[in-house]
Amino acid sequence: MDYRAMIEDLEIQISMLPIGYISKKNINGNVYYYQQWTENGKVKSKYIKKSELEQFEGQIAKRKQLEKELKDLKEKEKKHVEVISYVPHKERYKTNVVFGTALQDMGEAVRGYEARPCFEELTNYLDSPEVDKICILYGLKRTGKTTLIRQALFRMTKIQLDRSAYIKIIKSNTMEELAQDLKDLYDKKVRYVFIEDVTNVSDFIESASVLSDVFAATGMKIVLSSREPLSFWNVIHDELYHKAEMIHTTFISYGEYGVIMDNDSLDNYMEFGGVLGEEKPEFDEYIGKNGELTEDIQKGIEKICRRFLSKILTREYVEQKLGLTSKVSIWERRKDKQPQYVEVPEIYNDTTINLLKDLDFVKECPVAGINDTVEEVKEFLFLQPGRKYLKCKELIEPFLKELKFGNLSAHDKQIIVEGVLEEIRNCILKDIVLFETGRGVSERYRAFRLHFPEGSFDMVVYDKEQNQCTVFEIIDEMEVQQKNYKNLIDDAKINELEKRYGKITTKYILYRGEDYFEDDKIVYMNVENYLKSL
Repeated sequence: MDYRAMIEDLEIQISMLPIGYISKKNINGNVYYYQQWTENGKVKSKYIKKSELEQFEGQIAKRKQLEKELKDLKEKEKKHVEVISYVPHKERYKTNVVFGTALQDMGEAVRGYEARPCFEELTNYLDSPEVDKICILYGLKRTGKTTLIRQALFRMTKIQLDRSAYIKIIKSNTMEELAQDLKDLYDKKVRYVFIEDVTNVSDFIESASVLSDVFAATGMKIVLSSREPLSFWNVIHDELYHKAEMIHTTFISYGEYGVIMDNDSLDNYMEFGGVLGEEKPEFDEYIGKNGELTEDIQKGIEKICRRFLSKILTREYVEQKLGLTSKVSIWERRKDKQPQYVEVPEIYNDTTINLLKDLDFVKECPVAGINDTVEEVKEFLFLQPGRKYLKCKELIEPFLKELKFGNLSAHDKQIIVEGVLEEIRNCILKDIVLFETGRGVSERYRAFRLHFPEGSFDMVVYDKEQNQCTVFEIIDEMEVQQKNYKNLIDDAKINELEKRYGKITTKYILYRGEDYFEDDKIVYMNVENYLKSL
C-alpha cells in the first residue's frame, strides 16, 4: 500500500478546509459565531455569517475527520515493515495540484455567496477566446481573491471542471517545477489553471513571463493570486508589462461591504472597511515584506495621515475641548514655547505616492480652488477607509506629546481622543461619499471638492454637457444645525460657484437622519441610503 501518496492526498484536502473551531458569543442579547484558531502563538478569530454557519460547521467537521484519518495513516506508515521506495507516478506533481471532484468541493464551499462586481471581469477573461494573457487577481490581503477563484469553479460546467486544475504554491517551489507541472497538465488537456500564492515561487519575479509567453500563448487560461501585491507590482513592471489582465480587488464599496459582511453599519465600515474578516493583519502582511520598499510605503501612509491629523489636532483644539484657554495665559504658552500645532513636512515623495497609488492604497482626491488665489493642496482618498482611521487613531497619542499634552489625566485624554476620532470619522465619511460618487458617475460628470479662501463645499458634481451642477454638504450627525450647512446659504459662495460651474440644480445635505425636502430647495438625504444607491 502506498501510504506516502495517500498521506499527500489527505494533506492537500485538509489544506483546502478551514482550521480551528467555532465559538459562540452573546453580545447585547444577540448571538454571534466566530471561527477561532491559533497562529504563531496568537489566537485569531473571524466572524461567520449566520447564513454560512451550517456549511462552515460541515467543513470544520470534515477537516477533523480527515485529520484523524491522516493521523491513523501516519501511524500505519511507521509500523509498515517493508521498506518502500517511493517513486512519483506521472500523476504526482511537484507542486500541490488539485483537480477532479476536489475542485467541485471547492466551488460548493461558496454556494450562495454574493458575487462581487469584479467577478464579471474574471468570467470575461475565462470565457474570452483571446490568448497570450494571464489574469492577475490584484489586491491587498483579505479582499476576497480566494473566494473569486472558488466562485469561478462553482460556475463552471462539468466539462470545464474536467479541464481545470488548482495549484497551491509553497515557498519551496520553483518556477521550473511549476512550469513542468503546467506542461504535464497541458498534455492532459487541462486548459483552466488557478494558481494561489504564486509569489511564493522563489524565482517568480525573474521568470513570470513564461506563464504568458509559453502557457497562455498555447490557449491556457491562467489565473494568479497572491497575498503579496508588492511582488505582483514588481513583476508587472519588470516582466509582464501588457501581458496580464488585472482585476483589482482592494476597493470594496460601503454597499458591497455590508452585503459581504452581513453588517451594513456605516461606523463599522469607516473604522474597518475594506478588510474582510475581523482579524486585521499586520501592515507587512497586507503587501509583503520587501525591505526598503515596505518601509517607504509605511512612511508614505504615515505622512499622509499625519498631515490630515495635523489639521484637526492642534493646541487650540485641545484647549477648547478641556476649557484650558482661561487657565493658561498666552504669556505662559510663549514662555514655554509650546507648539500650537504639529509640523509636518510639505513635500511628498512622488515615487512613494505613485507606488501607493499602484498598490491601490490611495487615490489623489479631486479638488479645485474657486479662483487662482486658492491653493489646491494635495489630498488623498484611501481605498480602504479603515486603513486611514486606524493609522490616525494610532497617531493621536504621539501628537498629544508633541503638543506638550503628554501628561493629561486619563479622563482628559479620553475626552480628546473621543473628540478627535469623531472629527476623523466625519472627514472619512466625506472622503467615502466623494470617492464612491466619482466612481459611480459617467464620463459626463465630474465629482470634486471645492475650496474657497475660507471654507469649502464637501462635494460638487458638475454636469459638463449641461453646464450645471449639484452641491453637497456631508455631515456625520443625526440632526442638522445651520452651522453644518452655512456654505449652502452663503450667497457669495453660491454666486462664485455658479459663475464657474453653471446653475445649481439641487443642494443636498447628506446626514444620518431621514430623507426630507425643505422649501429653500435643500434636499436632506440619508447618507447610508445615498451610498447604497450608487
